[in-house]
Amino acid sequence: PKSNTTKDSTNKSKSENYTFKIYDKATKEIITVSDFDFCCGALATEIETDIPNEAIKAQAVAIHTYYSYIRSNSRAEKKEYDFECNSKIWETYVSKEELKEKWGETFDESYRIISDSVKQVSNTFVLYDDNLCMTKYFKISSGNTNSYKEIYGTDIPYLIGVPSPFDTIANNYKVKKELSANELNNAIKTKFSDYKPNKDIHKNISDINKNDYGTVLNLTLGNTKITGKELADLLKLRSNAFEVTISNDKYTFTTYGYGENIGMSQFGACKMAEQGNSYIEILQYYYPNT
Repeated sequence: PKSNTTKDSTNKSKSENYTFKIYDKATKEIITVSDFDFCCGALATEIETDIPNEAIKAQAVAIHTYYSYIRSNSRAEKKEYDFECNSKIWETYVSKEELKEKWGETFDESYRIISDSVKQVSNTFVLYDDNLCMTKYFKISSGNTNSYKEIYGTDIPYLIGVPSPFDTIANNYKVKKELSANELNNAIKTKFSDYKPNKDIHKNISDINKNDYGTVLNLTLGNTKITGKELADLLKLRSNAFEVTISNDKYTFTTYGYGENIGMSQFGACKMAEQGNSYIEILQYYYPNT
């Protein structure tokens, strides 16, 4: 199919003329927020303001494109609201007032950096065949991003694996988490009620299938086949790129990277910006074919 470059979408209305309808799980209310205010609040939940400006702009475009994509789908399905947030834990979106309360004396300068970046890219979207893209992003890759198809089974031409080697030097790139047999078994049973662990803990995990970059695609736990993402979610692991060892009746999971590992690595974007890449170049690298 014909691909389009990431571009200033001048044929689309300006962002401030649109609004998002968001269900805030903290207040149990549906709030209506302008695109501009949403992008500022969402950006604040994702980045520190001392990173390179081109990385901030790349993240702003990824946020605006992703949630515009979600909004379009939600409204096509006539949903009551576009998506959810939780302002209490800074999940997805927080208001300007909440930012002011938390940031205190640093609010004015931090908000100026964020709002200026959002203004500069407010009409820039990532497009594929003139359609909004599902611009996923995450904190730190395992060293190479995953394709959407590997994890979810659907081929999305712009969500394919790309090298992101800088991520391997990030703080907390490699993290260990220890779990007892009971902790693991109880977590698995919350989703798989028929799960039965092997009586021998050393044989409970088997048939681990990984891609070339260390991401666990699927494995067998006791009598249950499970995906690496499902296991990472259930055990609250930082990544589904992991290794596991068993000793003294405990599992030790060593994870690499942080997040879903699909789309744009925020750490990688910062390093690309430090190397002199523009926000457009960053977006085109992590979302190829756009």
